[in-house]
Amino acid sequence: MLGRQIQNLSVDVETKFQNKLDKKIHRQNAIMIEHPELGIQLIHLMFLTYGLMLMTCVKEKFSVE
Repeated sequence: MLGRQIQNLSVDVETKFQNKLDKKIHRQNAIMIEHPELGIQLIHLMFLTYGLMLMTCVKEKFSVE
């Protein structure tokens, strides 16, 4: 019974997270449609952010201590 409650709570948390993410993506898309120049900057920022995250992960994985 406790396992079932934990599973239901996990699904509830995941659903809330996905709903918030969907709202943020929808808002970003609306901004990009209204202001294309900001959309281009947002895309550049996302590539820069993901690139830095990837470099950090690779550095951590292959660093020699």
